[in-house]
Amino acid sequence: MSPLWLDPGIGFGKTTQHNIALLAHVDQFVALANEFAAGVLIGTSRKRFLGELAGGLDVDQRLEGSIATEAWALLQGVSMVRVHDAAAAVQLRELLTRPVEEVVA
Repeated sequence: MSPLWLDPGIGFGKTTQHNIALLAHVDQFVALANEFAAGVLIGTSRKRFLGELAGGLDVDQRLEGSIATEAWALLQGVSMVRVHDAAAAVQLRELLTRPVEEVVA
């Protein structure tokens, strides 16, 4: 595991638009981190912007948005996601890393 991590700070003092922009460019964070043998950490779990995007959901109703943004980040090459719902995140990672041949067989 890398001793150096890049965390764009999703949610911390940012607007929903800022957070979406960061997620849209997460591949650039991954590329930058790779130049320094660093990992990228993304923490979107239960963030306010997820509730706003879904029409005002309370914090305990944001699992689907959390999982969706975690999947996006992992598919873009993020090394680690910070989560509240560990079981769902582990299941997601297992599904994303399974070879397609196993899934359709």
